[in-house]
Amino acid sequence: MSITMAADNGQLQLNAFEPLIAHLLLQSTAWLTHGCAVLRTLCVDGITANERRFAQQATTSVGAVTALTPHIGYEAAASIAKQALATGNAVADLVAAESLLDRHIAARLLSQGVRAIAGG
Repeated sequence: MSITMAADNGQLQLNAFEPLIAHLLLQSTAWLTHGCAVLRTLCVDGITANERRFAQQATTSVGAVTALTPHIGYEAAASIAKQALATGNAVADLVAAESLLDRHIAARLLSQGVRAIAGG
C-alpha cells in the first residue's frame, strides 16, 4: 500500500518518493525470502513420501478410470468407478472381475492414464 501511495503522489518524472519505493520493495523481498526459508526449514525439510500409501491410492483412484472409457465404454467405467469408491478395491481388479479387460492390460492403461494426468 505504501508503494502505491508513493508512486501515486510522485510528481511527473521527478518522483521524490523513489528511494522510499526502492526501500519498501527491498524490504518486502527480504521478508518473503526469510519467510520461504522458515517454511522450508520448519515445514518441508524431512518430509518423505509414503510410497506404499501412494501406490494404494493410485490403484484405487476413480479418476484414473477415465483412461479405460475408450476401451470399456462410459457406463462400464462409471460402474467400475462407483464400485472402487464403495469397496476400496483396485480398479484393475474390478475390471478383471467384470471380465471387461485382462487385469494386466487394465493396469497398463490405468498407469498410462495416471502418467498423462500427472503430466509425465
